[in-house]
Amino acid sequence: MLRRHFRKFPLLVFILPLVLVLATSLAQDNTCDAIVQQALSSLGQNCDAMDRNSACYGFNKLGATFNEAQADDYFSKVSDRTPLNIVDTLTSTPLDTVNNTWGVAVMKVQANVPNSLPGQAVTFVLLGDAQIRNDVSPTDAFTPADGVDVSAIGNVNIRSAPSTRANVLGSVPDSTVLPADGRSADGEWLRVPFNESPAWINRSLVNAPDAADNLPVITADLRTPMQAFYVTTGIGSSVNCNQAPDVLMIQGPDTMKVNLTVNGADVQIGSTIVIRSLPFTLRDILNDEELMKQFRPELGGKNLPDDLVCNLSQLFVVDGQADVNEDTLTLPTGFTARSLDCGGADRSSSFRSFWGGLRPMTQDELDELKTLEKIPPELLDYPIHVPTQAEIQEIVRALGGGGGGTTTGEASNPAECSTLRPTSPLGGMPGGNVTFYWDGIAGATSYTVRVYDGSGQVGEYSTNAPNTSVSGTPGGTGAMAWNVSAYIDGRLACTSARASVVRDQFFSTAIPPTASYVTTCVNTFVDPFACSSPCTLGATCGTIPGKEFLCTCPA
Repeated sequence: MLRRHFRKFPLLVFILPLVLVLATSLAQDNTCDAIVQQALSSLGQNCDAMDRNSACYGFNKLGATFNEAQADDYFSKVSDRTPLNIVDTLTSTPLDTVNNTWGVAVMKVQANVPNSLPGQAVTFVLLGDAQIRNDVSPTDAFTPADGVDVSAIGNVNIRSAPSTRANVLGSVPDSTVLPADGRSADGEWLRVPFNESPAWINRSLVNAPDAADNLPVITADLRTPMQAFYVTTGIGSSVNCNQAPDVLMIQGPDTMKVNLTVNGADVQIGSTIVIRSLPFTLRDILNDEELMKQFRPELGGKNLPDDLVCNLSQLFVVDGQADVNEDTLTLPTGFTARSLDCGGADRSSSFRSFWGGLRPMTQDELDELKTLEKIPPELLDYPIHVPTQAEIQEIVRALGGGGGGTTTGEASNPAECSTLRPTSPLGGMPGGNVTFYWDGIAGATSYTVRVYDGSGQVGEYSTNAPNTSVSGTPGGTGAMAWNVSAYIDGRLACTSARASVVRDQFFSTAIPPTASYVTTCVNTFVDPFACSSPCTLGATCGTIPGKEFLCTCPA
C-alpha cells in the first residue's frame, strides 16, 4: 500500500504546480475583465454630455501635460474635463490588476465638423497603455466660425466641393435660409450644411450679408486642436489581458468624412477606426523579414541611422471605410494597413512610408477589439459593432466580384475537380509581385492563374504540374479577384471559383514631394531604362535579378 502511494506522488508533484498556474491565470483574467467592465461601464456617467474640443478623465489613471501652467490638482481625477486647446499630451496607463487601474480618456474633437452642425464631433477614446500628442499648436489651431445666414435665389444646387465640377448633392428651393460658416479661397463659394454634412453653394446664387466677407477661408490643411496628432501605444504593458487593448479608437459622424493627420500621415475616415502605434528602432524593422516585405521598396537606398526611433502604426477599420495615401487607397470594413514613421516623435519626420500591407483582420485582432463594443453608446454617434469573419468575407466577395462555383471543361472529371480551389492570397493581396497558391487535382499536367479587376482580366500566369503555385505582377489595385484553371494535356479540365481579394497599392513612382527627405522610387518589372524624368537609374534591388530597379529621385 505504501509503495502504491509513492508511485502516485510524482504525478501529484507535476499536477499541483499546473493547477496553481491555471488558477492564477484564471484569477488574473477575472480581475482583468472586472477592471475593464468597471472602467467602461462608468464612462457614460464620467464623460457624458461633453462639449466639442474638450477632454475627459474617464478612468484611473491618466497623465497630462499642458501648454500653459495649471494648478497642481488640475485634470487629476475621474470626471475632470479640460479644453483641448491647452492640452499637449494625454497619457493613459496600462492595466494594473494589483492597483485596479486602467487608463481611459475621452475627447470630443471638432476636426472639420462645422459649427452649423450642433452636437456633432469626432470621438476619441484612448485606452490602456497609450499616449496622444497634440500636433496642432495653439497659434495655428483653426477656430470654426458661427454661421452667417444666407438665402437661396431660386432653385440652387448644393455641391460636394467649391467647384462646378464637383458632384451635386441636391438642391434647395428659392428663399431657403442656410447658415454659411466659411468661404472658398476665391470667395466664389460658401460652405453650408446639407443633410447633416458640410457642402458648398455658389455665392452668386444666394443673398448674403456683408458679414459673409469676414468668414474664414476653408482649406483642406486647416486643423483644430487634436485633429493632427502623434500616438504611441503598448509601450510598457506587462499584463496579458486580451480584454484590455492598448489602442486609440476614433469615431466620426456617420454622415460625413473627417480629415485627420495621424503620425504625420493624412487619413480620411467615414466611420470608426482604431489606431495602434508601437515604437521600434529602424534596426528592429530592418531585421524583421515580415516587415521588410512591405517596407523594403521605400527603405531601399536610404542612409538612415539604425538606431533611428520609429513608430509602426496599424490602422483598423471597424466600420465604414478609411481613405489613405492621398485618397488613393481605401480600407473597407474589417481591413487593416500599416505605415512607418521614423523620427516623427519630435515632429520632424526623417522617413515616412505609405500606408500598405492591406489585409483582412485576423480573428485574434477581432477578438481584442470586441471590447470596444462595451463603450457606452451615449458617448458615441452610434454603437460600435466589430465585424465577424463571415461579414468580412461577404464584404470581400462584394468588392472583388468573386464567388461562383467550380466549372468543368472537356477533360473534366467531377470527382477530381472538387479539390481545385485557391488557397492564397485570400482577402488581402499584396502590391507588386504576388505568389498564388492553390489545391490541385489528380491528373493535371498544367495550371493557369487569371487575375481580374473591374475592367476585366489584368494578369495570367501558367505553370506545369505538379507545381501548385505561380508568381506574377498583375495590374490593378483595390477590389479584385483571381481563379485557377487545371489542364490535362492542354485540354481544360476545370476552373475554380473566383477568390475575392482587396489589393494593396504598390507605388512605382517617386515618393510625393511632400516628403522631407531625398529618397528613391521603385520601378518594378519594367525596362531598366524606364525611370521617368527627373529620376535616374540606380542599382538593382529585390530578389529577381534584372527585374527590379531603383530609380533615384529628388525630394
